[in-house]
Amino acid sequence: MAKVLAEKKMLTCIHKHYSVEQWRDFVKSLPANVHEYIMVSGGISDQDYGKITEIVKNIVPQIKYICIDVANGYSEYFTEFVHKIRREFPNKIIVAGNVATGEMVEQLILSGADIVKVGIGPGSVCTTRVKTGVGYPQLSAIIECADAAHGLNGHIIGDGGCACPGDVAKAFGAGADFVMLGGMLAGHDESEAVIVEKDGKKFCQFYGMSSADAMDKYAGGVAEYRASEGKSVYVPYRGAVEYTVREILGGLRSACTYVGAARLKEISKRTTFVRVAEQENRIFGDCVQESLQDPLLQLNYRRVTGNLVRNRSVAVSQIPEFEALRERVHRYRLNALQRLPELLQQLEKNCTANGIRVHWAGKRHRLQPRGQRYPQRQKCPADFEG
Repeated sequence: MAKVLAEKKMLTCIHKHYSVEQWRDFVKSLPANVHEYIMVSGGISDQDYGKITEIVKNIVPQIKYICIDVANGYSEYFTEFVHKIRREFPNKIIVAGNVATGEMVEQLILSGADIVKVGIGPGSVCTTRVKTGVGYPQLSAIIECADAAHGLNGHIIGDGGCACPGDVAKAFGAGADFVMLGGMLAGHDESEAVIVEKDGKKFCQFYGMSSADAMDKYAGGVAEYRASEGKSVYVPYRGAVEYTVREILGGLRSACTYVGAARLKEISKRTTFVRVAEQENRIFGDCVQESLQDPLLQLNYRRVTGNLVRNRSVAVSQIPEFEALRERVHRYRLNALQRLPELLQQLEKNCTANGIRVHWAGKRHRLQPRGQRYPQRQKCPADFEG
């Protein structure tokens, strides 16, 4: 994941449960240009301090970022640990969190943090608000904490609460300098998650780092004195992360054009928030066949796939090898001319194998790539966007 995101100049925070030996193996296969886009992270124990010191001084001395990561940043010991790391590494960029109020953001910056992670309970697999009753609305937290941090020349990371590219744009609009994503990047090849197959579909396991699964894996189980504050879910397998990253970056660029921001750092100065009862027109949101939430049908060729199946009660996602087809779709979108015949043939084959009769609006050999004229006296298929 770090290698792919580094190509887009996006940071990756390596979670704190990797050992020193795993870091050594990781660095051996790491291109030199990736070092400036990764963070080493750790907790606040003496063991964590020793591990951070070993990694930064001896394994990856060129690394720029150190992330001090705890679920609850409201402790005196935490601020003292931040100050300790600052004294040890005066030239590194220190990230510390998580908190959700401006006062604590100021305290951490004064203790030596350059960037403060903001967010208590907004994550997609976080159950802190349910288990403890403690939390803060993420948008409000970002607005308040950004104001406090920027007054001291500090920065914040909006950590959690994003479910779509529009949420990322809103976080930047609220004043966040960085946005941390977890659930939006889950289910991809690069996440190296456990893949299971159910009813012919592939799913990936995704869990919070305070979940029982995470603590069983990294801490020997949930301690008797505490409760799990995360959950484990299975998300649909989504192939390579490149397409998702492209959608996020494309959404951000478009958001900047809508609000009149020439660059991302201007978006918070061009943004006004209005409370709404509904942000999306969902009049067709519950249709089975069109299933507009499915990335397969959101692309430009959705009119082709949407008209393949005449039986409207059968969803395209129920066709076997759907995920393999989705991967082909991603490649087709990048190289339409070469992939179009193969895509159409595979769709017809899968539909026929499941007893679904295929009706074409026009013969396949008539379908032309975008930008080319159709032969004279041959009507363009009405339901093909070509």
